[in-house]
Amino acid sequence: MRHLLAVTAFLASGLVACGGDSSLEGTGNEARQPSVVSESGGSVKASACTQYYVPRLTTYWDSYPMRDDGQVGQCELDASCNPTCWGVESAYPVYSDYFYCTHCP
Repeated sequence: MRHLLAVTAFLASGLVACGGDSSLEGTGNEARQPSVVSESGGSVKASACTQYYVPRLTTYWDSYPMRDDGQVGQCELDASCNPTCWGVESAYPVYSDYFYCTHCP
């Protein structure tokens, strides 16, 4: 549960850092993809993918100014907005390498 909260906080912090909403409902940077007609029988498959402009890498430090040995954690997003994290969060994040990722519920 704590990891889930950390991931949620990470995504929210990235969206707030770039002027977006802290929810995944929309930031003004999203691009909705149209519904897709499947090859089998012409049925319609709903697709509500949303694109976000967020930091690919968030590095957490134990203080400012940062020291070489002061890194306490890090999260990196993949192209589907899924984070991979290690360590712990701190009150001293550094956001870098902003990019567009696509979240599909």
